[in-house]
Amino acid sequence: MLYTKTAHTVALQAQATQTVQTVLTAQVKATVTASPQYIFDHVTATTPAINNVSNEWNTGSRPDVDCIFTGGAYHIRVAPEKNWMFCMDAQNNYTDFIFQVQMSVIHGNGGGIIFRDDTAGNFYSFTLTNSSQYSLFALNESGKGAKPLAFGRASAGKTTSMLAVMAQGSKIAMFVDKHYIGSVDDTHSSTGTIGFTGNRFYGEDSIDVAFSNFQIWKL
Repeated sequence: MLYTKTAHTVALQAQATQTVQTVLTAQVKATVTASPQYIFDHVTATTPAINNVSNEWNTGSRPDVDCIFTGGAYHIRVAPEKNWMFCMDAQNNYTDFIFQVQMSVIHGNGGGIIFRDDTAGNFYSFTLTNSSQYSLFALNESGKGAKPLAFGRASAGKTTSMLAVMAQGSKIAMFVDKHYIGSVDDTHSSTGTIGFTGNRFYGEDSIDVAFSNFQIWKL
């Protein structure tokens, strides 16, 4: 009887151990294989570390570009002779994060977000046109060229969209209107400042792109 009881206890312990191991294995697999959309949804359901653009952002005017707060949004306004300009948060560096903002194109063909702009001038640019063509580039402002990382169409074209990037180490995932559209693995830059850009490819005399509802979650 004692033998039977002991054997039964050992069997129960073995079964419990196996159950725990199965659960832990499933949890590990779920963590490792969690989709970018799953991670994005769960992180953005929490309170962001930064909510909306602050006074730390660069403002002011030059002959070719204005970076200004007006009408409850941060605007990039660029003169007709320029096709691409950006305005940056010069104070804060970010490494792993989700960076999300609502973009409205008033004049021009599109705009986007700049991130991981390091002290050597390396950075990424994630842009979206009015026809919903998106692109992700690795660039160097010292004139060493631009490396295309991703292209595609996000959805039906419109002038107001929610853009987001999720950067974790070398993994960069892109989102439009909170929907995952693609990801890349790249080591061009690992940390740096963030900013906004406005683009004019054809047909418009000037650029005016407004950014609002800006949020950052640190990962």
